[in-house]
Amino acid sequence: MAERLFVVDLNLNGNKATNFRVEDYATDPTSGNFAGRLIHNTTGTDRLKMHDGTEFRTFAYTSELTSGTVTSVDLSAPNIFTVSNNPVTSSGTLTLTLANQTANYVWAGPTTGSPAAPSFRALVAGDIPSLTASKISDFNEAAQDAAASMITGATHTNISVSYNDESNTLAFTASAGYTDEQARDAVAGLITGSTHSGISVAYTDDGANAGTLVFTNDGVTSVAGTANEVTVSGTGSGPYTGAVTIGLPDNVQITGDLKIGGDLDVVGAINSFSTSTISVEDNKFLLNSNVTGTPSLDAGIDVERGDYTNASLYWNETANAWYVATPGDSGSAATATALSLAGHTHSTGDITGLQEYVEDTVATAFTDSGTIDFTYTDNSGSAGTISAAVILAGSNPYLSIASGLAVDISALETKLTTDGYAKKYTTTIGNGTLQTFTVTHSLNTRAVTVQVYESGSPYAQVEVEVLHATADTITINTNNVPTSAQYTVVVVG
Repeated sequence: MAERLFVVDLNLNGNKATNFRVEDYATDPTSGNFAGRLIHNTTGTDRLKMHDGTEFRTFAYTSELTSGTVTSVDLSAPNIFTVSNNPVTSSGTLTLTLANQTANYVWAGPTTGSPAAPSFRALVAGDIPSLTASKISDFNEAAQDAAASMITGATHTNISVSYNDESNTLAFTASAGYTDEQARDAVAGLITGSTHSGISVAYTDDGANAGTLVFTNDGVTSVAGTANEVTVSGTGSGPYTGAVTIGLPDNVQITGDLKIGGDLDVVGAINSFSTSTISVEDNKFLLNSNVTGTPSLDAGIDVERGDYTNASLYWNETANAWYVATPGDSGSAATATALSLAGHTHSTGDITGLQEYVEDTVATAFTDSGTIDFTYTDNSGSAGTISAAVILAGSNPYLSIASGLAVDISALETKLTTDGYAKKYTTTIGNGTLQTFTVTHSLNTRAVTVQVYESGSPYAQVEVEVLHATADTITINTNNVPTSAQYTVVVVG
């Protein structure tokens, strides 16, 4: 059903609302209700209903109202109450008193299962909450007496136990006949019976005297070095009573791979090395690193070619230039020639007059038109400039070139207003707090048309109160409190 949303009261100013009907429903609506909402329920006997803020209440027709008298009033109550003075047939007071209950019963819900109506019953264990020792009278004393009884009542070999209730203490006394010898034997049995890695333990019992424990090394029996790799002093059979020194020999030889995690600094000379591929992290090689003063030595790279003459790329210190020594496929001497820049990329500075020639050639390609004027400034050796200027109409161009080509907004608006064109201003209202909003449209007239619609789907148009306050502002009033930017306002004038 199509509808128009009003967010203000509809004031008919004393006029009639004719030929309309109340909104009708087959069942009472369950959402969007408020006190005073009027509906027509079409089910059954067709009734008008009004919401009282909690539920819909039905209007009754006067023809349906009846009259009569009450001859008896009684009261039913739960069995925890006793009802007296009932029934009342003319006048009187119904009295409720608590009914008698069995001794030591409490008013409580069910002992287990789902919630149910309470009744009087005896307490069960589940009714009593957990209690700490501090909340139970004489708990510590009772616990101490119970623990002492368990300990003193137990059987103990060679030990007697007594309990002093006044001081709450237990006394342990060794029985006669438990000797030091028995204690030593027990300890020795614990030690010799344990597992020891690399050590064996033996116990010699000396009767009434103290016995002897002997610990023997069953682990490392000798330490030996490796020729040309590791040297060891003090090698031989163990056990060792002094220090064993491990070090490197004067000349170390490593036959396998060597991986070094840190830096490698070589103090002496590297005579030679053999490798299939060299990977270097640095981006430059430094040759002749020990040269000082005025240089005189050439430096470069030679390529070994077996029976043929080697090829070279080197810096010729005498010629002060890079040279290439290119041999043929033979043992003949290589021909050394200076590197040429021919065929390589050059900068404009390498070609005399190139920049000036290109600028002059390009400048002649620009031709003036009726709307653009080109100007070329030749700066001889330095870069020239080409500028373009817009040619505006002689009158009413509505354009500005003060800060680049742009529409002259002020001149154009003045012209549009003079010619009677309407302008539009759009904004949103709503902040979750206010019901009155001032919209500044700056159209300089009260003769404006105002429309308001929802800023979100379904974008329905709404009716609000609009006051044309000034030539540049309007005031909008709503009965509800719009949320943030809930409505969009369009002003045309």
